[in-house]
Order: sequence, then structure tokens, then C-alpha cells
Amino acid sequence: MRIAEYSHSPTAKYVIEGVRVNGQRKRLFFRTETKAKKELARLKIKQRKEGQNAFSVSDSLRVMALECTSELQSFGKTIRDATDFYLKYLRDALRSITVGALVDEHLAEQVRLKRSSAHISDLRQRLGRFKEDFGAQPVRTLQTGEIEKWLRALKLSAQTINNFRARLNALFAYAEKRGLIDKNPATAIGKIKLVDKAPEIFALEQLRKLLEKATEKPPEKSSQRSRSSSLHRNWSVRGS
Repeated sequence: MRIAEYSHSPTAKYVIEGVRVNGQRKRLFFRTETKAKKELARLKIKQRKEGQNAFSVSDSLRVMALECTSELQSFGKTIRDATDFYLKYLRDALRSITVGALVDEHLAEQVRLKRSSAHISDLRQRLGRFKEDFGAQPVRTLQTGEIEKWLRALKLSAQTINNFRARLNALFAYAEKRGLIDKNPATAIGKIKLVDKAPEIFALEQLRKLLEKATEKPPEKSSQRSRSSSLHRNWSVRGS
């Protein structure tokens, strides 16, 4: 890096050349030579310190950095981007409660509000199943895609999956209301469309057999017949 005079501008008469920012050459312009020298001195100190720090990086860390940089390049991201993203995840996890704790708290709230026993039982069953897979995960780190993938993996009927979704939506709405999350991750998950089956059409003979079967008296069990005969004999003896 060096200072050179610059004659193409009336306001920037000095330039520092040889500066590199993110691998790209850059020129810095200054009105006075004094300001240019001051900045050059600062840059050289910074360059010297960074050079010394580079020698303290282990070979394994250097190789890891190169590998990660290569993998991130295909997404247009840098190690800095990856670090910032993961640091946010870790900070969110620190100021969050687990999914298991949230489920327990929500159920306790429903009991306190005196919801019906049927409603509480349904919540315990559905949220308990969700808790089995996500109980230890911090609520703030849970993503919409994870919940949606879990719902699909249930392999249940469309109506049942919609019921699970409704319970989870209420769970995270409770968390949002309490300030435990910034946004309900279940609201972006759409309901599965229920397809009504076409009515089945019976032929006349099929309908006749169906009605005959429905009106048939069920066969009397042998124990019931013997008991009935016994009662009849006892009644006959008393009558005589």
C-alpha cells in the first residue's frame, strides 16, 4: 500500500493504492496528504495484526474454513453468513422453553380454564404424540417446514391430520400470546382439502338383500334359550 498524488479531482488530491477488500483492489481518496498518511498508518497496523493472527490458525481449522467456503459458495453465502445464522439460532434457543415444557404449560392452562374432559383428553393424546418427537427442542427454533413434514409422516386421514394441525396451531398461538415465540409457525400450514366420496348406487336386487338382512332377527344364543326354558318350567310349577 502506498500514497500517490491524484490530479483528476479538485477535492481528492491524494490516493492510497494497493488496498484490498474481500480480495478486490480498492483505492481510497483524501483531500489532504496528512489524512492519507494517517489512514495508511492505521491500515498497515491492521494488516500486520491480521497477518500475525493468520499464523495462529491451525491447519485443521484452515482446511475446514476452505471446505465450508466452497460449500457455501453454491448458495451465494459466506462463512460470515453461516456464522450469523447459527448465532441467531443459538441465542433464540437460550431465551426459549422446550416444546415439552410448552405442551405441559398449555395443558395446565386448559385445565385451569375448566375445558371439558373430552377436550383435555384429545389434547393430551395429540400434543403428547407431538411432544414425543419434539419435546427437547426449543420452541423458538421450531420451523414451519419441520411441523409440516411431521404432519405428513403421520399417514392418517385428511380429517385427522387437520385435527392435529388445529391443536398445534392453538398450542403455538398460546406460545405467541405469552411472548415465547415471535410468530406462530403453524399458521402457514394449510388445511388438507377433504374430498367427498360419490354416493354408492345399489342395484334393485342388492337393495332387497340388504333390507332383508337388516330386518332378520338375530339367532338366539343357546344359553339364552336354556335360561328361557328353565324360567318357563319354574313358572309352570308355581302356577300349578
